Amino acid sequence: MGCHTILGEGAYYAPELTKVYERRGPVWMRAFLRDPQAMFPGERKMVQYKFTDAEIGDLIEFFRWIGGIDTNGFPPKPDLAAAPSPPSGGGARLSTAPSTFKTVCAACHSVEGQGGKVGPALDGISRKYDAAALDRWLADPQSVKPGTAMPNLGLSPDTRKELTNWLLGG
Repeated sequence: MGCHTILGEGAYYAPELTKVYERRGPVWMRAFLRDPQAMFPGERKMVQYKFTDAEIGDLIEFFRWIGGIDTNGFPPKPDLAAAPSPPSGGGARLSTAPSTFKTVCAACHSVEGQGGKVGPALDGISRKYDAAALDRWLADPQSVKPGTAMPNLGLSPDTRKELTNWLLGG
């Protein structure tokens, strides 16, 4: 409460967290709470609290619960700059993205001009990786490229397979 607001109460230094579960989802939240700096290298000022896995689980459950409260439209949806228009093709590929891509990966990476700009765009990733190599990268980026800014998101084998298949066009 010294940095964030919940239900409009608290400090106004950091984002309002009432609907963070809805906006980001549990996978992204777990990775962020484990290592805030890894998710936005050089940009975030959130302290690394060294939460245990149990504490992270408790926080995620709390934010899921608080997000389910009927707040009569509060907080309003963030007034964000419009996403860049995708190149011709209308973003049809992005519409089929797995939910993990939309809620976690797109915070840093883009496809068809939509998504984050922290990490590289993932269009044409199949020219760089085959399925096995991409799965290794998603499982443990540091083991593939020590020092990379990409955090280990702790993705399950099924989630990695779903992302790999989609990213490689399968």
